Amino acid sequence: MAEKKSSLLIKLGNQSSIAIMIGVIAILAILLFPMPALMIDSLLVLNFMLAFVILLSPLYLLKPVEFSVYPGLLLIITLFRLSLNVATTRAILSSGNPGQIIEVFGKFMIGGNYVVGIIIFIIIFIINFIVVVKGSGRVAEVAARFTLDSLPGRQMAIDADLNNGIITDAEARQRRDDVRREADFYGAMDGASKFVSGDAKAGIMVLFINLIGGIVIGMVQMNMTFLDAADKFTILTIGDGLVSQIPGLLISISAGVIVTRAGTKANLGEEVLTQLFKEPKVLYATAVIMAVFAFAPGMPWYLFLPVGLGIGYFGYMISKSEMIEVVSDDEKALNDRKELEQKMMETESANSPEEKSKEIAAYMQIDPLELEIGYSLISLVDEKQKGDLLDRVSSLRKQLAIEIGMVVPPIRIRDNISLVPNQYVVKIRGEEITSYECLVNHYLALDPGTVEKPVKGIETKEPAFGLDAVWITEDKKEVAEMHGYTVIEPSAMIATHLSEIIKNHADMILTRQDVSKMLDNVKKDNETVVTELVPNLLSIGNIEKVLKNLLRESVPIRDMVTVLETLADYAPATRDIETLTEYVRFALSRTIAKKFIASDGIVYGITLDPALEQLVNETVNQLKQKNYSSSLAPEIVSVLYSDLRQAQEEMLKKGLTPVIIVTPNIRAYLRRLIEPSLPTLPVISYNEIPTHIPLQSFLSVSHKQK
Repeated sequence: MAEKKSSLLIKLGNQSSIAIMIGVIAILAILLFPMPALMIDSLLVLNFMLAFVILLSPLYLLKPVEFSVYPGLLLIITLFRLSLNVATTRAILSSGNPGQIIEVFGKFMIGGNYVVGIIIFIIIFIINFIVVVKGSGRVAEVAARFTLDSLPGRQMAIDADLNNGIITDAEARQRRDDVRREADFYGAMDGASKFVSGDAKAGIMVLFINLIGGIVIGMVQMNMTFLDAADKFTILTIGDGLVSQIPGLLISISAGVIVTRAGTKANLGEEVLTQLFKEPKVLYATAVIMAVFAFAPGMPWYLFLPVGLGIGYFGYMISKSEMIEVVSDDEKALNDRKELEQKMMETESANSPEEKSKEIAAYMQIDPLELEIGYSLISLVDEKQKGDLLDRVSSLRKQLAIEIGMVVPPIRIRDNISLVPNQYVVKIRGEEITSYECLVNHYLALDPGTVEKPVKGIETKEPAFGLDAVWITEDKKEVAEMHGYTVIEPSAMIATHLSEIIKNHADMILTRQDVSKMLDNVKKDNETVVTELVPNLLSIGNIEKVLKNLLRESVPIRDMVTVLETLADYAPATRDIETLTEYVRFALSRTIAKKFIASDGIVYGITLDPALEQLVNETVNQLKQKNYSSSLAPEIVSVLYSDLRQAQEEMLKKGLTPVIIVTPNIRAYLRRLIEPSLPTLPVISYNEIPTHIPLQSFLSVSHKQK
């Protein structure tokens, strides 16, 4: 049935441009030409029908942007209603016969009392203009401003998910399009609300024009007495005003409903029912209050008491249904557990000793990568509960293969009841690397340094980069984005954290088997370099050590052909792994240098004072001469650590990527020297910066106490 409806709408939609064109021409015709009474009645019926459709449609929307055509539709409907005002005014003032609908509405509302009829019309106008139109216009204005203010932060969040491989290019384009459409919609609604406001003002002006003009025309041209003219044209004027104001009120309400639909996951009816009546205690308290009113002296107890009993019984039914649901869930869990235990017993009895030995051997295997989660985080993995962590991890492996050049092994995700419910642990080859607590049903709001106003929440540190962050509930998400926060979902946070851990520990993950597969892959198109290098010059184990040295310092190994050709060139002269690593780094200089290039095209780095660099150079030369007792004095190392840490912080404050730049012969030694204290501070040599890239010293450190 749904398919038939959709196909019918598609067929009608193909002719919609012609229908709209005809409709606009018809509006102009209504404005310019006199209409017979029957035609006016037909158009008024059409006006009422469209008003009710536009009022009821937003009640079933989940997001306002789903009705993106509304601002343009509002303009056309407003013009249509104003053209009807012109047509009815022309009919009232020219012939006194605007049709049956207007006359019936006028007589019904007046009820024999003209003053009451005019007052009722003015009250309807006040409700429409002062309450509904003004309120929805203000909401549309604020929503448009906040949506545009939050646009950069939301774009940054999409770019971050794309860069981390959490979403694909197609998903990123879709999300950017959704953000753009939402911003365009609220901007258009801000302007469209002025149509509604102008329409309401025009209605009251038309009322007085019809009333005064009708009485004058009735007395002057139709030879009617004042009372007869007032009687006839007051009825027609009020009727005309009502058939115009009532559809206008309906459309004003629909505009208010649309612009206030934010942060919802169901249609308006479901949201009202589940949020307004979800707490039985509120209903019990309301029942008691109604009972108190019922027994107050002079109050109609026969009205208050049934209402109080009804709302109390409704609260009892909700409370009972919740208890039944909890009990049924517990019984289901117990039955599932018994069924699982029964299957395990049957499986164990059916297994042969050989099969049991294989199972025990399987438990002895260590997974390269493991993600253990507490039971509260299971929903992030369960697709039935709309968990997307598995999809994010799958995309993550593809993105890492592009970034670091190695195939990340499958990541085993398993639940661990010994963990804190919200905790997850990342393990590499069975050893715990890190852990963190993630709050489900919350969002992590990151402070990128542009937050204008803080939001209340649970303060924390983002695990991947150590940024200040706040755990917030879903209802504060849009407010946080408006204030400059970058808001991410729990599964996105875990995927990003996992990505950074893999990048920083890629050397622990790489194995000789992985290297062998890489060589086989390269051999398909570059057989010569592989056969020349392995096993004549270097073993797979030696190549693995070079690759691990590169990965340890976050140097991508995607360009395996360049790596292998460099090793083949220099392996005949030396088999020293550290020396070969430095040769490979020089060959990959463009890849290494590009992540340190600032926005102005210059590489800014921390350099060593000439005296300190000479001292380190002498130490390195002595070590090469097998003088292993030679090393820098502890006080020099302490000063060096302090100065480098301070320089690193200053570069980060300037928005630059911290890096130490030294001569090639001391680069490897200095990196090992600072690694225990400054593990994230990279060290590169002057040879690793291509000659066409400008180089500038940001700060020079020395070994002397300041």
